[in-house]
Amino acid sequence: MSKALEVGRAYIDAVNNKDIDALLNNFAEDGMLNHPFGKFEGHEKISEFYTGLVFHADTDVSVVSSTGDDRISAFELIGVSPQAPDDPQYACDIFKLNDAGKVSSLTIYYLNTAGG
Repeated sequence: MSKALEVGRAYIDAVNNKDIDALLNNFAEDGMLNHPFGKFEGHEKISEFYTGLVFHADTDVSVVSSTGDDRISAFELIGVSPQAPDDPQYACDIFKLNDAGKVSSLTIYYLNTAGG
């Protein structure tokens, strides 16, 4: 498995386990999260976003498909929250790694499946 795929899967495990330390371990100190809710740069801002919002949704994230090499990976994901079990969230996460193998940027896109 490529390095970027390993990092992406470790990130997903950290989200599912609500493990902020494991999640941040995947990011470079100056890593950037590009999310529909905003841009979060550095461990402190990324931590605030996940502990303040994402982990509270208690979403279980599953991988539908993934592809990547040692520097970039893409994951097609489905997230289901017990708060809205009949309304799964579909996402595409793009990971870009730096020379040290840490996430320099993670861009998350949510997919609108309304209307088919």
